[in-house]
Amino acid sequence: MLDPALTLHIFGGAAGLLTMPIPLMAKKGGRWHRRAGWLFVAGMTIAGLTGLWMAGRFFLADRTGRGAFFGVLSVLLLESLWSAMAALARKRQPAPSRRLLDVAAPVASGLAALAGLGYGLSAGRPLLAVFATLALLSAVGDLRFALLPLPTPMAWWYRHMLSIMVACISAITAFAILNVSRLVGQLPPAVAWVPWVLPTAIMVPAFVSWVRRYRVRFREG
Repeated sequence: MLDPALTLHIFGGAAGLLTMPIPLMAKKGGRWHRRAGWLFVAGMTIAGLTGLWMAGRFFLADRTGRGAFFGVLSVLLLESLWSAMAALARKRQPAPSRRLLDVAAPVASGLAALAGLGYGLSAGRPLLAVFATLALLSAVGDLRFALLPLPTPMAWWYRHMLSIMVACISAITAFAILNVSRLVGQLPPAVAWVPWVLPTAIMVPAFVSWVRRYRVRFREG
């Protein structure tokens, strides 16, 4: 019998991954963008919550870096999803956010990232330390975004795009780590690290270029 958390995780993750390309390619603000975007957020929220629960169980059971790594990825995914939605609320509110969760979410994420960073460094897990650092930087950026006025009229747009980028990277990285060996077989030790870093290496430059084009379009570049 399948674990209920695992079942929810599979269905939520599948829904998120299948709908992910639609809002990325659809007209921004259009019907398809909004509807597919909400499906992506809903699916990935389920995947993130269940992933965090299972990662915690794995870590408590055997104290492995793998459980801690997926815990950090889940925190990064959930925080980025919240940040993406919070950014939309700033569209007509350039002043600092007054919502408690807009501050509490990045603070909680940052504390979890610090714990992951400390464990990664002490346990000799460099990839865990790297992703925990990314989660910490993301949390700090989200906190600054909540507490400070918007620097430009379209800053909310860029923050939304950045947060979606982080969510996509987190989801695809987790999927790659868990499924590459099942799809193509066990990778040789010399390239076993590739699924852990390839999504970030490919998607970050692509998203940076994407945001730059919108900055030019909005004459804020």
